[in-house]
Amino acid sequence: MNKESTVAGQAVYSKKVLSIYDFWVLGVSNNYFWKCPTRFISEQFSMLVSSNHLDVGVGSGYYLKNYLPQSTKRIALLDLNQNSLDTT
Repeated sequence: MNKESTVAGQAVYSKKVLSIYDFWVLGVSNNYFWKCPTRFISEQFSMLVSSNHLDVGVGSGYYLKNYLPQSTKRIALLDLNQNSLDTT
């Protein structure tokens, strides 16, 4: 992998793409392509999240919005795409 392919890979996450991200990734991709239902990923996220959390590759922020405990004291977001960070 090189810098150009990395930049191209993250560039796909425009605001328009992020508007359908949850439907596509959580509803279609997780279930049918990865064979790992969003329900299972959500359960894992809930079990493994801590009060000092780093989220890498934040996507739309779905898991943070829905499963991050309010008691979380510190959270850091890491993503190459500013649109993903802004959406989250």
